[in-house]
Amino acid sequence: MRYLGIKTCLLVALLALVATTSGCRIPPPMPLAPPIFVPRVSHYDAAPPWVVMHRYRYFPSAEVYYDSSRHLYFYFSNRVWLSAPVLPSHIHIDINNFFTMEIEGPKPYIHHAKTKKRYPPGLRKKKNQKQRQKIRDKREKERERWEDKKERQQGRLEKKERELDRREKKLERREDQNEKAKDRRLDQREREKERRKEAKDSRRDAKKQVEERRKDTRDLRRDVKKQRKETREEKKDRQQKTRQKTEKSRRKKKDDRKDKKRRSSEEEEEGQEDEQDEEQGRRNKRDRDSRD
Repeated sequence: MRYLGIKTCLLVALLALVATTSGCRIPPPMPLAPPIFVPRVSHYDAAPPWVVMHRYRYFPSAEVYYDSSRHLYFYFSNRVWLSAPVLPSHIHIDINNFFTMEIEGPKPYIHHAKTKKRYPPGLRKKKNQKQRQKIRDKREKERERWEDKKERQQGRLEKKERELDRREKKLERREDQNEKAKDRRLDQREREKERRKEAKDSRRDAKKQVEERRKDTRDLRRDVKKQRKETREEKKDRQQKTRQKTEKSRRKKKDDRKDKKRRSSEEEEEGQEDEQDEEQGRRNKRDRDSRD
């Protein structure tokens, strides 16, 4: 094949060289033919590639089909094919005895006659007994491996549980510490509130005492003012009385002086009159004497 390919390449190169040297033109290449679709061959008639194929499990002992993608069972009951997610109680299947096949369309029972003829009951048991033993051994090994893995997982889970218990205990201790600290803070706040309340009460009492003292001082000042006013009024009354007395005494003295002056003036007048009378008498006497 390789020799024929090299030969063909050399022949094509030689023809191209001859065409270029002779001046003749090489016709254009022919267009490629459209692709030919080769259909997939199933167990039965060939289906075109655009048909959707479904994968089924066929259990020949009960003549039941199972679609794993749709989770449906197809079984024959009362001369009718039915579909359900769960098989009825009177139909029993052997989960280890099944055949996997691909059939076009959502109805696998259309070709049931051919399927039943191709896969009669008990065929898989006769042919694949050694294979089943191998599968059982493999499953046993898988089970043992799975159990070992489960034990390791269980050990890891126990370790994680111990770690979680340790963390939970640590969290509980921390929560207890937080609760104690919170209680201490609350007690401190309560004491602080009581202290503030006592300080507030003491300030209120001191304020009341100050107010009482101020009230007493105001009352005392009022009394002092009143007393001073009374003393001023009394002093004013006394002064007025003394003024009246002094005025009265002055008037009396003045009247006495006037009376004394008047009496003295009257006495002087009387003395002058007496002197005049005496002088007149002496004159009359002298006149009489001179007449004699």
